[in-house]
Amino acid sequence: MSRWRKSSRSGATDNSECVEIDFTGPTAVLRDSKNPAETIFFSGSSFRAFVGLACRYGDAAR
Repeated sequence: MSRWRKSSRSGATDNSECVEIDFTGPTAVLRDSKNPAETIFFSGSSFRAFVGLACRYGDAAR
């Protein structure tokens, strides 16, 4: 059973736009709340690298 999680900064409504994540075993699965059928799977090391880059360059994308 999936346990999708999202940031508390995403808003409390079901219509809020956010990225959701589910940790299943050694993988992380990401999806867009507006299109939950499309998912991206990451290995543990790939997800750590993804988060590291997002933290490092995230503000530059704004």
